[in-house]
Amino acid sequence: MKEYGVGLITGILLTISCILFISAQSSYQRLSLGDLTVNQLSVKNDQGEILCTIGGKESGIFSLYKNNKSFALLEAEGGQSASLSLYNTDKDRLVHSRIADGMIQSFYPNGTVATIIGIDDNIGGILSIKDKNDSLTCLMTSQGKLSLFHSDKTGHFSSNIQGNATAAFLKSSDSSGVFLGLNSAGNGGILRFMNQYGKTTGIIGTNSEKDGQVTIKDRYGNIGWAQSGKLNNKGYRNSE
Repeated sequence: MKEYGVGLITGILLTISCILFISAQSSYQRLSLGDLTVNQLSVKNDQGEILCTIGGKESGIFSLYKNNKSFALLEAEGGQSASLSLYNTDKDRLVHSRIADGMIQSFYPNGTVATIIGIDDNIGGILSIKDKNDSLTCLMTSQGKLSLFHSDKTGHFSSNIQGNATAAFLKSSDSSGVFLGLNSAGNGGILRFMNQYGKTTGIIGTNSEKDGQVTIKDRYGNIGWAQSGKLNNKGYRNSE
């Protein structure tokens, strides 16, 4: 009788163990999804608001949401290059900035580009700034060039500074302005004035012989008067 009771209890325990084992295997199989294929995957909070989505048609798209409005979008455009776009969460849902093709762009509320930082295939590294009317106001390049642009009722103006020690301040409509830089020999600085015809009317600076010189020209660029600072007195001794 005793052996019968022990056998019965052992059988019950083995049955329970078998059920638990089968149940565990079944639960594991239910939790292990393996390869999952869906058209779109969404994550929501306890209030049912969308937090993020993963989907797309021709390319993958990952979106982040706030108050059920997308404010960040990561996608592969045409499957070739990736872009990240950041939006505001107002009713207009305008893009604030975008990163794509090696460039970072920021935008005005009217949708026009405000700034661009990145790489241009022809220029190299650039920093570009535009006004709300999409007019370029500043351009800096990795070639050592800085250009500034301004427009008002009197005309359009530009300032160009280059790494080779030259600068030009011009009125774009007629090329009048001032040039500051090195002379043609590269051994001294000069200041050149241009009229509205683009002709040089005055030069002050160092000539190719390293002497100071002043040249005055007419409106057509013909020399009217020129004077070199070189002294004819050979006995003069420079005290500097």
